[in-house]
Amino acid sequence: MKTMIAAVVGMMFLAGAFAPLMGAGAESKYSAVLDPQLKEKMKSADGGTQLEVIVTYNDGMKEQGMARFDSLGLPHKDLKILPMTGAIAPVRFIEEMLGWTEVRSVFWNAPLKYYLDESADTVGARMVWETYGEQGENATVMVIDSGVDGTHPDVLYSDNLVQSVLPIDVLGAGLPITWAENTVITDSVGHGTHCLGIVGGSGEALGGYTLGAVEDPVQAYRYRGMAPKCKLVSFGLGAVLFVFGTVQGFEYALENQETYGIRAISNSWGPSAIQEFDPANPNNVATLACYKAGMLVVFAAGNDGPGEHSMGQYAVAPWVMGVAAGTKDKKLADFSSRGTNDTEMPYDRPDITAPGVGIMAAKAKSG
Repeated sequence: MKTMIAAVVGMMFLAGAFAPLMGAGAESKYSAVLDPQLKEKMKSADGGTQLEVIVTYNDGMKEQGMARFDSLGLPHKDLKILPMTGAIAPVRFIEEMLGWTEVRSVFWNAPLKYYLDESADTVGARMVWETYGEQGENATVMVIDSGVDGTHPDVLYSDNLVQSVLPIDVLGAGLPITWAENTVITDSVGHGTHCLGIVGGSGEALGGYTLGAVEDPVQAYRYRGMAPKCKLVSFGLGAVLFVFGTVQGFEYALENQETYGIRAISNSWGPSAIQEFDPANPNNVATLACYKAGMLVVFAAGNDGPGEHSMGQYAVAPWVMGVAAGTKDKKLADFSSRGTNDTEMPYDRPDITAPGVGIMAAKAKSG
């Protein structure tokens, strides 16, 4: 699954195909929403039990909400752009916050999961390289994932990898509060390095960037990424990722969109369990903000197929491109999550299918 999502993102820039999907309908207003997962945790807890939560504020009430939260004296981090606060809060305070007029929703900082050469031909990348001479120039893709091995020749830091970010301080297990930029090696599991290589790997490790590097011109670019001349930004979250970490990835993209020219954000991860789509979920709020800012957000549909209605909810969002995993012979992979034929849920289905089985790309030194 991680391979096909990266392949789609890379292809978006080969012929200048990406145009921001602007003009979406206005988001409806919601009363305070209690995350179903958080609700279950609160049922079995007393008022003093502390839980990691993400508070999202209503439109136009961010400053008032954050000021009110500050008065509680709880350990927390306010985001600069997105209307959210990540915190460790006792259950009794969570119950109180649900009644605040400033609060749109309160969600548990839930753990998430990662979705674990020939693809260039399958999606037509090679044809675009040769016919149109386009290889992703003047575009930057940000990958929110486990990190990157910036010493790998295909995703070399200070070359095609222009930024690599890593959390250095956290509140609790999954609430990062400060980040270190320009960190060359951030990937301990290899997932992120692989995804970055598929999007924009140069193929340099096997002599693939220059056609004359090897005698066989087919082999010369066999292991390039889909857009081998695009720039890459890695937002690394390590071996285990949580909602508040991924939300801050989108926050980083919003804050640095102009600095790096970020045009797309690739995400090969999703909820740990199948959930109904909820626009008040922090990640859905964050991806909508990125969409409105003119960035394409791409999500893997998930690896929970072949049953119907098995997509991760982040891929279901109408403003996100959800990508199913296919095989090299252009069939849908058995494990790939499916949508539904329910006419009342037209957005609950993948938007596109891309190669997601047996794809070779960059490998980190560890992981």
